[in-house]
Amino acid sequence: MKLTPFTMKIPSFFRINQGKIFFVDTLSRTLFFWENGSITPFKKDLKSLYHPLFTFGCPYAFTDEGPHFDEECVFLEGGKQRAYGMDAKNLYRICKGGKEVLYQTETSLLGFSVSPLETQILLHESVEGASFYDKTALCLLDISSKNKTPLYQGESLVTHYGFQEDGSPFFLSETDPILAEKGLDGFKRRPLGAKNSLFFKNTFFLLFTHQGEDGLYVWGKNGLEKIALPLTSIDEMFADTRQLFVSGRTASGEFTLLKAEKPLEGKNWVFDIQAVLDIQGNFSPYKETENYSPSTLEPLPFQWGKGWITGKFDPNKPTLIRIHSGPIVHTERVVTQEIEMAVELGYQVLLPNYRGSTGYGRNHRMALLSNYGNADVEDVVHLIRELKNQGVKSSNIYLKGKSSAGLTAILSSIQEEVQKLAIYCPVTVNDPHDEELIYLFPKGADFFKQMCKLRTPTILFQGDKDLIVAKEKTDRYVACLDRASFSLSYEILKGAGHSIKGEMEQACLKKEFSFFSNP
Repeated sequence: MKLTPFTMKIPSFFRINQGKIFFVDTLSRTLFFWENGSITPFKKDLKSLYHPLFTFGCPYAFTDEGPHFDEECVFLEGGKQRAYGMDAKNLYRICKGGKEVLYQTETSLLGFSVSPLETQILLHESVEGASFYDKTALCLLDISSKNKTPLYQGESLVTHYGFQEDGSPFFLSETDPILAEKGLDGFKRRPLGAKNSLFFKNTFFLLFTHQGEDGLYVWGKNGLEKIALPLTSIDEMFADTRQLFVSGRTASGEFTLLKAEKPLEGKNWVFDIQAVLDIQGNFSPYKETENYSPSTLEPLPFQWGKGWITGKFDPNKPTLIRIHSGPIVHTERVVTQEIEMAVELGYQVLLPNYRGSTGYGRNHRMALLSNYGNADVEDVVHLIRELKNQGVKSSNIYLKGKSSAGLTAILSSIQEEVQKLAIYCPVTVNDPHDEELIYLFPKGADFFKQMCKLRTPTILFQGDKDLIVAKEKTDRYVACLDRASFSLSYEILKGAGHSIKGEMEQACLKKEFSFFSNP
């Protein structure tokens, strides 16, 4: 069957229901279902796709009665006859007649899991109010009596939890020996609704990251065993009554949907590819194709730090250092459209995973707490100096950063000379847009004054509808700069929010590389 090209951001929030694969396209804010090679819109104009504490929301679930929507919830999970949902403070049971509050917290509700018989719910919440960075607690809520039993509250984060086949709860914390012994990192900010652990056909599956790559593991008699998958980044794991599905991206950037059924006794789990979404956004049934990507991502030399580089290092090539935002996430080993364009234009791209990045263990990640603007900058400056030691000239080094990475790139350029910067909606003041960054900024630091010392030629993009880094804050930053002493192109993106995708992203990339190449 020939498909009409359908351009979208990498989709997420997948579910299977009655033979259809449902997913949300976060670019168009539309719920689609995919069946036999055809993509059909199911519900448009979804609203609960962003929440400051959770990055993305999951506005739909399936029960035996079919799809359910509640756009006030940032996460929904379907039971047999009803759905359960949450916002930042409340857990709801959702029936046809409305919502019933089952649980409230004064801090932040981070997630939940409903038992197979819908008699109990595991509740994951923060202790001090900021998600992901502080202590977390797990408790077991009895649905009928609304009584809760504490299961865990400690110094480390709960990373995996759920119910086993017999209905008993299970959880791991990030300091559990099962992670530490194998050097695995159980912490990755996957979209809310993605399962980090899942019991399916008497088998326990876990998702972990290690050295910047995701992996699917089975916990059995011999401990943890990794399943070979053609994925470097895993976004979602889910199951229906017969099949287990895993979705993610290959190193070349293709989104891939995998399916497995329970193997015969003594056999290994084998996943078959069901569908592919290529880098241009064309979603189609799987067929054997040549790897389109002319670039590959290889680990950075050990002495340079953690992260990736496109192909073999060449000191004579123009070098783009692309810093990830978050800041506590990591650059995955995935070739994106942005990287493809840079490589085609002759750049080599470096993607550092500075201290604070996930995927490299607890110590590496926690090093950014109360040290944001220092540790990340030190690591990027170290990388620039290593490049110069290898013969790369300052005039051939370019930095790029969005949001929190904008702050990192600007401060790095003040400490170590580079040629030009491309900055998107930068964090410029110690007035974070949500609770999380409060725990990252050093006490008493004033990065605004430091950032006003910028003298590197810069192209700066800012969405006028940005709810995360408001245009007024970026305007204030631009007004403080001595624009007579260096070149600054301030580009206001009309109608754009914090995430810039699609045709607007393409236009920005063209302006960005044009700015880099012009004297």
